[in-house]
Amino acid sequence: MSEYARRPTAIGIAVVANLLIALAFLTIPLLGLVYGDDVQTAAEQEVVAQGLPVSVLADNELSFRESGVAIVFPVVIALGIALLGWWLRTGRPAARIVSLIVMPVVILANVAILISNASAVSALQTMFDRSNDADLRRLDAQALFDAALGAYPDWLPVLTSTRNTVVFGCAVLVIVLLLAPSARAYFRSAKQPATTPA
Repeated sequence: MSEYARRPTAIGIAVVANLLIALAFLTIPLLGLVYGDDVQTAAEQEVVAQGLPVSVLADNELSFRESGVAIVFPVVIALGIALLGWWLRTGRPAARIVSLIVMPVVILANVAILISNASAVSALQTMFDRSNDADLRRLDAQALFDAALGAYPDWLPVLTSTRNTVVFGCAVLVIVLLLAPSARAYFRSAKQPATTPA
């Protein structure tokens, strides 16, 4: 019997779930690359609207463009999760063990992202208030944040909700599927030495 024929449906679904998680993580850098300039322009316009010089952001090394680690990190995560899904197809027991470790980490990391996003405005305002730059201390972080967010398309909240649902739902699904009896048997069979017909 071929390896494909022996692979249980649970593993196939787990592989697809990994790919969906990877795609969900890619939405972050893609949005940043596509709308980064518009977001930065909106932030600078808000600075001017608050009666401050547009250079106040650059002078304090503040940018609303996604760049550097903000772009690379989610791409690396997405590639890693996609590769982990491919590894699961092989039936290697190590792939199942690593997945059962990684998926809870993915869930916790997404929780951390949600918490960070929820506290972004207050953290930004605190940074402004503690700055040595008098102009920066005058900035309204909430208005600046709202202006930058407004540069994104109207469907951003739907995309964000969908992304979070996919990450949480698929990560939990992978865990459940890998704990299923058929998956345990599939990975256990990979430990057995291959036999040749007499």
